Amino acid sequence: MESTHASSVASECSFGLAASRRPCRAEGRYIAVSIRTGRSDWPEDIVQEAFLDEEFRPVCSPDLVQRCPLVHPKDLHYPTLLHTDTRKHAWLRLTGVTGLDPTAGQRFETFYFLLQAAVSGFGVAISPHPLIADDLTAGQLVAPFGFVPNGLSIYVSYPKARAPEPQVVAFRDWLLETGREQPGAGSLV
Repeated sequence: MESTHASSVASECSFGLAASRRPCRAEGRYIAVSIRTGRSDWPEDIVQEAFLDEEFRPVCSPDLVQRCPLVHPKDLHYPTLLHTDTRKHAWLRLTGVTGLDPTAGQRFETFYFLLQAAVSGFGVAISPHPLIADDLTAGQLVAPFGFVPNGLSIYVSYPKARAPEPQVVAFRDWLLETGREQPGAGSLV
């Protein structure tokens, strides 16, 4: 359910989406606020505020678990592993399972494609909790081993010079509020 505050923010701001790993100041004068995943190690002229801890874990369709029971992380040796190009070594780092081949399985360019493959039962994906919360609630995906923090946070970031702008304040406040409202996994503020 969308809050009145979120509706107000949406009506006052224009939004655009871009995939980039650079700080928002490097993307041009039109970027006021960005949402980034990482650590708090950006230039001093960029304000960063964490609003979610990033938590990852293997996820798959309930049908796949019926066909290939996943009781312990070592059971990940059996199903097809699904990967994204941005998290090539996540399997080794985030599951604690030795002997997994991080190059085995299917590779996808984006999380969207990866998650669609997991929902369709093509294999097991590693995904951050915020991207699949709705799929978990709807029963399209399950996380057989739960979620664990991966040491990164999701930040709202903006140039210090733009901090007083009403639209920046409104969007920032909305993101921080949204982070506080997240049930269970990932809530930070």
